[in-house]
Amino acid sequence: MPESGRVMIEDMQLPVTLGVYAHELKLPRTVSVDLSFDYAIGAFPVEDHISQAVDYEEIEKSFQEIAAECSYNLIETLAERLLRKTLENLKIQSASVTVKKRGALGSAGIVAVSVSGKRE
Repeated sequence: MPESGRVMIEDMQLPVTLGVYAHELKLPRTVSVDLSFDYAIGAFPVEDHISQAVDYEEIEKSFQEIAAECSYNLIETLAERLLRKTLENLKIQSASVTVKKRGALGSAGIVAVSVSGKRE
């Protein structure tokens, strides 16, 4: 039985008002979010029941709330807030969040920011 494990949630689509220029703030845009996290030691599910695991739907809902609660100037700020929320879950020891924004630069398809952290 594993002591720990890594979970990956990829390409979560979040509508968010994000940018520093007026044309970016007219309408919400969709960003793509990748999340990976490690269970805290001893928190990996030992039974096949949702109460033993991190509820992915709860994570999705909390990310949607954070994306909708205000407009963000920086993709870095959004990534940091998503990471901080993830680490509030006591079953999670460490996590990484990547936020990808399409169309930020004319010469690049995607601009992305990745942040990582551990629960203290």
